Amino acid sequence: MTEQIFKERDKLLLSDWAQLRFTSQNFLFVASGVGLMKGGAWIWAPYLALLLLALVADEWGGEDRTNNAAPPTALQNAMLMLNGPLLALNAILFAYLFASGDPLGLSAALRPLGIDLDAARQTTTGINLGIAVLVQGFNWALGLNAAHELLHRTDSPRDLALSRWISALGGDPWFSIHHPAIHHRYLGLPSDPGTPARGMSLYRFYPSVYIGNIVAGARFEHERLRRRGVSLWSLENRFLTGWLILAVVAGCFFLIAGWKGVAVFALGAALGRFFLAATDYVQHYGVLRVEGEPLDARLSWDVYHVGTNAVLYSIGRHSDHHIYPRRACGDLKTRADAPAHQHGYLVMIGLALVPPLFMRAMKPKLDEWDRTFATDADLAFMRERGIPCAQRG
Repeated sequence: MTEQIFKERDKLLLSDWAQLRFTSQNFLFVASGVGLMKGGAWIWAPYLALLLLALVADEWGGEDRTNNAAPPTALQNAMLMLNGPLLALNAILFAYLFASGDPLGLSAALRPLGIDLDAARQTTTGINLGIAVLVQGFNWALGLNAAHELLHRTDSPRDLALSRWISALGGDPWFSIHHPAIHHRYLGLPSDPGTPARGMSLYRFYPSVYIGNIVAGARFEHERLRRRGVSLWSLENRFLTGWLILAVVAGCFFLIAGWKGVAVFALGAALGRFFLAATDYVQHYGVLRVEGEPLDARLSWDVYHVGTNAVLYSIGRHSDHHIYPRRACGDLKTRADAPAHQHGYLVMIGLALVPPLFMRAMKPKLDEWDRTFATDADLAFMRERGIPCAQRG
């Protein structure tokens, strides 16, 4: 009896410890905020160090295939709620780098605390300004990942609203429309912009998935309102309110730094959406299903590396997410019926930035997918359309 009590205690302690991984993303945001307040190389040095730590955890820390129950906890939910305010603070500090004077009185408010935003602005020039845009784009891509977790909480208007405002920083306040309605429904089919075809580079995929999802989301919202007999100009039109949210965010950048602020916001948002597209790309590259086949685990490439799943709310357990989209991130499972990458997202995205390297790395993986996961109908579909595929032995 005593031994059983100790086992249960240890299990609970391990579960609580596992929840600490959900603090990783916000640690990155804090490092980014500190860097923006100090300026110069501080903008990227601590942030880069934390990313390298995640890379080391991925490539040398091995995989985590444990399936201990880890339902949502106060810590997990607090980290998701904190995501929005930290991103907003980062956005304001970022805009201040390009501002003149002290438009919000923030410099004056922080000066008694020993924080000199004017000095940070003066020391951040040239390449460091460019890196600041890159870092914010990466921040906003990470934010889109948190927004993704929140948009699946369809029973919480608060979480859905927070998801939309976070997504706006990545230039996609319509994420909560097209992601569940298009990507989750049509995954693997030619009609899903989020399933990259074999041979398609990341650079072709990016405009295709971004524009394709927005267009498909607008059509979905139009049909939804038409069925309900609601005017397109109603505030019930989530596509329309998405534009309003985007205008408010852009307006805040204009208030702080004028048109220069709007320009760097647009550039950061484009980079953020690019990084998210890169994640989509490695999650679903080359898989497919024919019309009428079920949506199953074989349509997502899983990643079980500890760094990836710590920073990205366990989204590397992607196949289970697509089977159970409302399952909390901390409770996603590993699956034997899904393909998996041998590297974490940072390495896979790095390879995707050089298409020949990515295609070479994926060739044996796709051959394995064809032999192990493809149905006869899938193989026939590929052969009819001249899509390269492996032959079954």
